[in-house]
Amino acid sequence: MANRGYNKVVLVGNLGKDPEMRVTPAGHRVCSFSLATGDNYKDQTGKLIERTDWHTITIWGNLAETASKYLKKGDKVLIEGSLRPRDYEKDGVKHYTYDIVAFNMLMLSPRGAHENAPVNNGDDMLNEDYDEPSGDDEEDLPF
Repeated sequence: MANRGYNKVVLVGNLGKDPEMRVTPAGHRVCSFSLATGDNYKDQTGKLIERTDWHTITIWGNLAETASKYLKKGDKVLIEGSLRPRDYEKDGVKHYTYDIVAFNMLMLSPRGAHENAPVNNGDDMLNEDYDEPSGDDEEDLPF
């Protein structure tokens, strides 16, 4: 257990652009989008400063499908995931950045913002075998 660590990120912010869905050559679904988080503070002179941080979010599998289908630019969302380092080369210069690989997502925008969007995306909403309760079983209620 000495080599184990804890890598969890929780962000609440707004999408900077519509999610981009793609499928890997192996057939895995992956969705990515930018997420803006921010805060306000006063500097030494008392002037209000607004700061925005941008994060790259990557989502895989059924959750990627849900994000691609229901999220749009500007939507507020809570993301739980892990921080993953990544490097790339641009114009001969090596750059280092961090992405968030999401394993949970909660849509926070008003329900009417997108028709037919699920209220949340718990595991039961992502299970393809999940059947919506019909409401016909009212006699079985314990109250």
